Amino acid sequence: MDNLIQAFADNVRGRGDRREFWIGFALQLVASFALVIAGGMLHFSYVWASFLTLPVWLFYANRRLHDLGVTGWLGLIPFGSGFVLGIVVGLAKPAPEIRALVMTFAPLAVTVATVLWLGCTPGQAEPNRFGAPPGQDNPADTF
Repeated sequence: MDNLIQAFADNVRGRGDRREFWIGFALQLVASFALVIAGGMLHFSYVWASFLTLPVWLFYANRRLHDLGVTGWLGLIPFGSGFVLGIVVGLAKPAPEIRALVMTFAPLAVTVATVLWLGCTPGQAEPNRFGAPPGQDNPADTF
């Protein structure tokens, strides 16, 4: 069990290329859709599906952010945007139509922008503080 935890920790610390990110993102989407379908039968919402697939997102986003040379904490941006917008909209008290529009499309736009940024931006070609580029001899990239 300790070896499994260590292998996971080593992989999280490593760097992941765009291909790995898109594969992980596709796996997360499939899992999310499956949970939403199951959730319809079990009466839990998409919010729960998001929380259940959060570890998958954080794993792949973290490795991709490391490849870009930035902290993995930025992987929380899509989830934090809805929370922050909820507070702002709650304090501003706009008309119900505006509130629904902002709370529906703004977090979606932030999520899409984050996914496109992570999936389309080339990583750093040289080693950075998170290790060697993906594909070079780096034990943390062994998946």
